[in-house]
Amino acid sequence: MYVYNKETKELYNTNDLTHYGIPGMKWGHRKARPVSNLDRARIARKQANKEYDKAYRNANSLILNSQFNKADNQRRNKAMMDAAKKANAADKAYKQAKKKAVSDYEKKYDKASKAQDTADKNWENAQKQYKALGKTKLTRMINAARGKSDAAKQYNKSYDTWEKSQNAADKSWKEARKKYKETGRNTVNRIYNNIKYGK
Repeated sequence: MYVYNKETKELYNTNDLTHYGIPGMKWGHRKARPVSNLDRARIARKQANKEYDKAYRNANSLILNSQFNKADNQRRNKAMMDAAKKANAADKAYKQAKKKAVSDYEKKYDKASKAQDTADKNWENAQKQYKALGKTKLTRMINAARGKSDAAKQYNKSYDTWEKSQNAADKSWKEARKKYKETGRNTVNRIYNNIKYGK
């Protein structure tokens, strides 16, 4: 079915499906994910295991195990042992990176939790002072907006203190969430790592 566009004075086929995308957009490209120390350790462990598997296959092939290639056989066995040591070291480094990621997250979480407790106390204090400004909500709002009385000044000061402490707590929570993401690639891994390597 064709539709006539009066502005452009052209016919358009409504059966055709066209998509022009966003100008400058590169199809098939993904935004680079930030690489954490745990990700680097995981990649190094994977690479070390690949190298060990390759060395193991070379050392245990039928031709190399024959009596005619003793020197070559010894060289391949030594390469396999070296690769095994590297794989073990990479595995150990990966486990240590997991522990460190979890301990970093716990520190940030504790800091955020303390900041939130401080903000909650400041909010309770501000609410008490707000109730002291008047009997009704309207009079409290008017008195707080005027800010002339000592009670209103005290309330406004405590409200500002709460706002600053809440902003600090929000910033700490944001940092804690970032560290939590670094403890594993997905939610299941993060939970597992926190159970295994947590306090």
